[in-house]
Amino acid sequence: MTEADQEVDPTERSALYNQAQQLLVTNVAWIPIGQGLAYYDVRSSVAGFTLSMLGYPTLDQLYSVQLMKR
Repeated sequence: MTEADQEVDPTERSALYNQAQQLLVTNVAWIPIGQGLAYYDVRSSVAGFTLSMLGYPTLDQLYSVQLMKR
């Protein structure tokens, strides 16, 4: 990529970019193009609601949620 960025000849630059792209495809590169946000509104009477490290509740966490008596 650095070499292609510095190349002046458009044909050679395109060939270098294609080579870099093929390396990414061959090595199964994963490039995130966005990141979602999740919002949870939980009443104060709900106990045991936690999120995983990814920011989402897991099924076992959802099963352990309990309503507290007021």
